[in-house]
Amino acid sequence: MKVSRYNPADMSLISESVTGIDFGNVVLGNFCANTVVLKPVADFEDLLLLGLYLEDRAQLDHTRFGLYKSQTPSTGIVPGDSRLNTFLMEAPGVSDYSMYSDYRIAYNTTNPEYTWLDAKTGTTETNFGNKSINLRFVFEYN
Repeated sequence: MKVSRYNPADMSLISESVTGIDFGNVVLGNFCANTVVLKPVADFEDLLLLGLYLEDRAQLDHTRFGLYKSQTPSTGIVPGDSRLNTFLMEAPGVSDYSMYSDYRIAYNTTNPEYTWLDAKTGTTETNFGNKSINLRFVFEYN
């Protein structure tokens, strides 16, 4: 499986296989500079289950991570957009699909959805700075 990344402004493909994302500069108490758009894509796998978890929020205890997913590519979804209204909760140590079932975002396995992500730091965030957030796609396949 691979994860493709798209430009949120025009939905053009940025990369067919990403291993990291960048929310851009973030000012304490504000939204990130960039909305990130991802889409999981099966290579050869016949997906049985597919989910996304926020595995590690890098001790950013007052930062919220918003998510929106859709089968349809859409432009104009910017950080803070009202559609980014699913908020990811940390699920540390995820190793399979069944772990932390209340924390995952489930996907259509025959045609996984596009996913928009943003981040908003709280004004009382104490561990602010360059952090490595870990989002993990977990899947089971034949």
